[in-house]
Amino acid sequence: MKEKKHMKIKHSIFGVLIFIIAALIFFCAMYMLRVHRLRQWYTDAQEYINEQQHTNDIIRAKLQQVSETLKSEIAKMQEKLHYLQIEAPIDPTHDLILQRILDIAPERLAYVFNENIELNPPEYFVFLPNNRILISGEWFCTHFEIHHTIEAIFGFWLWNDEINLELRSYAPFGWDGWRDPWHSPNSHSWVRHHTLETVPVRFYGMGGDWDEIWYNVEDLNGENFAEELAHYAFQRLNRRIVDAWFVGTILYVNLHHNEPMRMSSGTFGEFAMYSTLVSSMASVPGIDALVIMVDGQREATFGGHGATFSDIYLINAPGTWQLKAEEVINISGTWVYTESFDNNNEPHIIYEFTIYPPYIEISDDNTLFARFWETSIHAILVSVGQDAFAITEQVATSEGEQWHPENVILLYDTENGLLHWRISSPSTGEKLMHHIFTRT
Repeated sequence: MKEKKHMKIKHSIFGVLIFIIAALIFFCAMYMLRVHRLRQWYTDAQEYINEQQHTNDIIRAKLQQVSETLKSEIAKMQEKLHYLQIEAPIDPTHDLILQRILDIAPERLAYVFNENIELNPPEYFVFLPNNRILISGEWFCTHFEIHHTIEAIFGFWLWNDEINLELRSYAPFGWDGWRDPWHSPNSHSWVRHHTLETVPVRFYGMGGDWDEIWYNVEDLNGENFAEELAHYAFQRLNRRIVDAWFVGTILYVNLHHNEPMRMSSGTFGEFAMYSTLVSSMASVPGIDALVIMVDGQREATFGGHGATFSDIYLINAPGTWQLKAEEVINISGTWVYTESFDNNNEPHIIYEFTIYPPYIEISDDNTLFARFWETSIHAILVSVGQDAFAITEQVATSEGEQWHPENVILLYDTENGLLHWRISSPSTGEKLMHHIFTRT
């Protein structure tokens, strides 16, 4: 009995050992299978990586080849363009006019100006509409022993295969060197008096709201026109005019050389000073055009935003003016939003604009419609420089309510063809936001 019990225990232990051995064999088999699968996966992954690297090498080699080909083609195109520019035919009339000016203009100017004129090189001459050319040069003032500049406009026409010239007007520059008006055979000599005995001139003002514009009429003495214009410009506009004169029906106004610095006061301040000055000078009766200079220099910049006095302002009627058409950049059309920047010129993401990008519609009559998310803006553009436009008479509507938005200046980037919508504070002129638009 005891021996049977002992055998039973022995068989039980043997069965447990067999079970343990079987379990160890099973787990070892599973482990080896897992190791095998991991090795297979690693091998497949390595082969995939190698294939991708090989593919990338092929793509990189092809891109390098394409790049070299493009560089070669661009170099060939630039070389062809260079030769085309060199070999491009030049209008013979253009050279004939310039040569005729160089031959005739000094003699004509010396006759009416009674001074010997040395002309600048032809590259400084400007061809104007209606067969006119603007030339420039220097004359030596013996009294002050300094050189003064002179500008003149000649008309030209072709008759019997010969270039004919006619002196239309001229203007000598120089402070403290002006002479009394001399009697010249040319009827367009410069004068500092007005033909009217009493000259009514409007001196404009502008309030914080751009729609608030007024003017005061001052009756200037025609005989002392230049002196009185300078006096009232300083009194009414706080602008310092050094001198003013007429060349035919063109009024020249020469500002003090410190005026650009004094006019630096934010976008609205600069626009207000610019607009009131030009509108006031353009209200002088009997003129067809207006030229504003700074210290004798035309198209001078002013203010902190790089605006300029345009070359010539053509007068439509007393009290109104417009820029000459070829002087103004045409920005009419549809513009769509691209990106924004904050007052530190750092990129600024506006979530609503990513969903519904703003756009601007500008008509040929200088009216503007802009849509910013739920806000629509109606306004009128006024040019304040060759590439700058102030947005005036703004009316914004948002959720049925109307309000007047912040001050805005549009700047056209001629290099990249982009339109910059610059928002500034009405009180300080500080830039608040900067949006960029591109043409559709």
